[in-house]
Amino acid sequence: MKKLIILIFAVVLIYSCEEIISVPDISEDFIVLIAPADDTVLEDTNVTFSWEEIEFADQYQIQVAQPNFANANQVVLDTILGDSVQSFRSFSTVLPPNMYQWRVRGLNDNFQTDYTTQSFKVDTLQSDIDISDQVVTTIAPVNNAEITAGTISFNWEALTNATMYQLQIAYPDFQAPIQIVRDTLITTPLYTTTLESNDYQWRVKAINMSSETAYTTQSLSVIDDMMDLSDQTVEIIAPEDGFETSETMVNLSWQGIEEATLYRIIITDLSDNSVFLEQTVTTTDITIEFVSGMYSWAVRAENDTQNTPYTEQTITIL
Repeated sequence: MKKLIILIFAVVLIYSCEEIISVPDISEDFIVLIAPADDTVLEDTNVTFSWEEIEFADQYQIQVAQPNFANANQVVLDTILGDSVQSFRSFSTVLPPNMYQWRVRGLNDNFQTDYTTQSFKVDTLQSDIDISDQVVTTIAPVNNAEITAGTISFNWEALTNATMYQLQIAYPDFQAPIQIVRDTLITTPLYTTTLESNDYQWRVKAINMSSETAYTTQSLSVIDDMMDLSDQTVEIIAPEDGFETSETMVNLSWQGIEEATLYRIIITDLSDNSVFLEQTVTTTDITIEFVSGMYSWAVRAENDTQNTPYTEQTITIL
């Protein structure tokens, strides 16, 4: 009886070993990726990944990282696909515009291949988006600004789906131009040039492959000499330095400076030196709602190219 048990155990063991040995080793096989091809640019967010089948692989693991696996901000996909009778494997998903790497490896019960990796980019066509109803918002120079002759920076807010901008500068204006002094296409929302003293208008529009916005137009005057604000000081009128009050609504006021186009106010909470408020105004006063505490407040005058030093005082809200 004992010999029979040993014989049965040996048969089972041999059969089990044969089963293990019969699982083919695929570790030296190589996954051939079909699509997306390496370094391709896709214009659609619907992405289908496909690769060639390798013999004796029962499953495939696919991973997608953004922007790549070496410096992954995010692994956006990690899944294992089961058996299929197809001669290749595929998987579809939706990915937003960005840089990506994807990789696949084959698996069976005992072995796995190395990953095969490729890169691609999703970049939806901007030219298909109509921007004709959008407006370019200018930042500087502000409308009717007076600027000292010399280097002047024109800038505006970038417009989504624009691929370039056309900027023009006319003397004295576009209604009756004596000269178009600048007419240029640029890809960034910033243009720097030099202008002589004169009255001008400048305008900018956004463009892509299929549409463009209307021009946004502003006026400016370039003068030979502007008073140097850095040599001037804003004189605070009220409240007096070290003022204490139980009122939470406090009006801060100061003397205006002729060449200033705005005033910048910074209020600091002295308990932790954090900024309680930073704001710009075109008037010479501002009403602030405080909470109890001790504050410093500072004001300076600014124009497009210069500013005064800050004038600073303290105030306590009881």
